Amino acid sequence: MTEKTPAGVAERSKIEKQKTKQIVPNLERWKRTSAKEIEELEESCEETLRLMEQKRDLTHVWFHFDYDMFYAQAAIVDNPVLRDMPFVVGAPVCTTASYVARQFGIRSGMPTHTAMKLYKHHVNKQTRKAAKQAYLEGLRERFPDDDEERKAWETARRKELGDKRYDKAFEFEELLVTDVDFDRYAEIAKLGHEVYRKYDPDFLAPSSDEVYLNMTEYFKFDEREMTPEEKADEMEKTMKKIREEVFEKAKLTVSGGGGPSMRLAKICSDVNKPNGQKILTFTSEDILKFLNTLSIRKIGGIGASMERYLNAFDVKTCGDIITHKAKLAKVCHATAYTFLFSVAMGVGMETVPPPIQDGAPGRRGVSMNRSWYPGISKYEYLFKILESFAQGVSKEVKRLNFIPRQIMITAKFQHNFQQVTRQRRLPRASQSYKDWIPTVKDLFDKLYHEFDGDTKPLDVRRLGVRVSCFIGEELENITEDQRLNVPKAANASDLPHANQGVYFDLNNKDTYTCPECCLSVQEENRKDHELVHRMHRGERERLGAHIPSSSPRKCAKTLPSQGKNRFLKRKSNLKPVVQRADGSSKKTKKAKQVVAPIDRKQARLKK
Repeated sequence: MTEKTPAGVAERSKIEKQKTKQIVPNLERWKRTSAKEIEELEESCEETLRLMEQKRDLTHVWFHFDYDMFYAQAAIVDNPVLRDMPFVVGAPVCTTASYVARQFGIRSGMPTHTAMKLYKHHVNKQTRKAAKQAYLEGLRERFPDDDEERKAWETARRKELGDKRYDKAFEFEELLVTDVDFDRYAEIAKLGHEVYRKYDPDFLAPSSDEVYLNMTEYFKFDEREMTPEEKADEMEKTMKKIREEVFEKAKLTVSGGGGPSMRLAKICSDVNKPNGQKILTFTSEDILKFLNTLSIRKIGGIGASMERYLNAFDVKTCGDIITHKAKLAKVCHATAYTFLFSVAMGVGMETVPPPIQDGAPGRRGVSMNRSWYPGISKYEYLFKILESFAQGVSKEVKRLNFIPRQIMITAKFQHNFQQVTRQRRLPRASQSYKDWIPTVKDLFDKLYHEFDGDTKPLDVRRLGVRVSCFIGEELENITEDQRLNVPKAANASDLPHANQGVYFDLNNKDTYTCPECCLSVQEENRKDHELVHRMHRGERERLGAHIPSSSPRKCAKTLPSQGKNRFLKRKSNLKPVVQRADGSSKKTKKAKQVVAPIDRKQARLKK
């Protein structure tokens, strides 16, 4: 239904083509797979799954709590007349949609103007009538005997919202849109945190509406002899008690889930929404049974694109991942299918991941972006915004002591909500935004002139600046055992670069340090590297001081993969010297080659 809305049929068809390009070649690859190769893949996947089962850890207890339609429920608490109304919070993007609004196909994250048109679509005519009837019945339940009191109460509540502003919405002719109130949400979140802190002082709060509680120390099941069913019963009672305390304190309902890992606890909290809970029994059989029929879309980390890709290979549930394991191992990257296997087995994320060692960046990038409404078209205003973002990112980078080597700008348009990005390597690694501005200006100029004057005028509603590829980031790609042998650095600038000794040693390859340029190269490429130096020396001896001595930067550009061939093909700008009889010399000009015109008619006749 949303495919026919003005959100962009052209954009959706473009995305469809891109996804098809990824799927079709891999389908062909799978069809060409021989029976022997399939058998080998099956054996390899079985071994991987067996190792995962051996490493399954059921000693941890995790609770996950998530408020039901947080922003919308906060609005209902402040104004109860919205309880049975279809409405959304926020514009120009719906931050939250009420459960009644979701019956119309409206969802969180959808553009507000798309949600309003979808609500008035003719296919939702009967749904609007049913929603209006339910709203009136709800009012009658609240005031069963006194119609005048009911009308007075409804009128007072509507005035609090904005009086005539929502008249059509209460006639169910338009979708009701309320404003966000982040101060109110932060206040509610603090009330809930007061309850959670009693059970786990170190609880994790990824956002204001959800928390993870590590209840391992609270229950101490490892010190008591209990059956899995008895553990589940005790967890059920404790979770119900926590939810009641949160409702008493914050006046909002919260759903909960419990399991041996953070991932399973989060999945369980979504099973019995709203205002429900789900506890997994801590046995391998019950976990696999629960996951067998679970849709892959319910897993964090699997979005619409990944779902589309997996559906093309007959994978729709977590049980299908086990059934089609050989197929996934053939058409997916090793990282992707290993993640999918861990999801299907219900293993992983039993503990909080340890932080990256001191001196190496713990994040992939630093960014700053903002949205506004309506869109801005003037080049000067937009570039000033980018400059201020670059300055803010530079301050954060200096605070974290990171040195970026790449920058990216992001722009989102108002008329079609298309988002585009442009990125480029910086001329040199730097923390100063003044060194970034020339690159940012060049990127933005090309982006602006590319889209300005298109089918619709350029109207930017979101801009962002992001820097990444920090010096020392290579340490994140090594294993934990290797990480222990790497000396800690005081700051990021003291870390070795990727082409220096420690990284080649971690790859278990012999290295050779060149005495002329001080670069570390692999032993297998040593002969090629020395050949480059000999060629440099020969050129210097033959032509005098015209060619400088070899430098580390120059040698790095002429290394093995493209080294000697690139050097031999390079053209010299020096003119040949001719020795005269009297001892003097002069530089001769290279004779121009005269190319005779081609007679195409004669050439065809000769053919």
